[in-house]
Amino acid sequence: AILLTKYTNIKFVFIGDGVKKDELLRKTKNITNIKILEMQPLSKISYVYSFGDIQLVSCKRGVSNVGFPSKVWNILACKNFLISIYDEHSDLTSIIKDNEIGLSVPPEDVNKLLISILKVYTNQSFREDVCQKGYEFFLTKASKNISTNNYIKTLREVYDKYEKNNYNQYNSSHNSCDGAYFL
Repeated sequence: AILLTKYTNIKFVFIGDGVKKDELLRKTKNITNIKILEMQPLSKISYVYSFGDIQLVSCKRGVSNVGFPSKVWNILACKNFLISIYDEHSDLTSIIKDNEIGLSVPPEDVNKLLISILKVYTNQSFREDVCQKGYEFFLTKASKNISTNNYIKTLREVYDKYEKNNYNQYNSSHNSCDGAYFL
């Protein structure tokens, strides 16, 4: 952030009460383009995700594939620009690059992050195109209806596989004189 202070329209807003909040407050107290806000209530979450032009999602090097940040879907749904700071071989980085729905920066690569922010800041048509692609990706891959249907489909597949295995195991371990099986 300190390297971008000459761009008066670029501000960094951190929202939340994470474990590093005190350290962040201490390190940034004299940096004019940084604002730190308390965790916002769930009733204001749509405002949080639609706030600003760029949303950063970050993770420490080496732990990017431990989980997937659900906030990505909210960012795309709000047509915000997504920059991920994730390992190169993470699922999130692959999705972003394969679908051109944002930019991805390796953890700790400050220069690439600065270049990415300035690219989005200085190129409005690029920003709008990528945001639109992200929104369309969200609608076709992660909307509430799509996600619910995928969840139900997965549960059915697991259930069907379980039932088939259970039936086969039961039938192979029991002899029946009359051919009747009870499950």
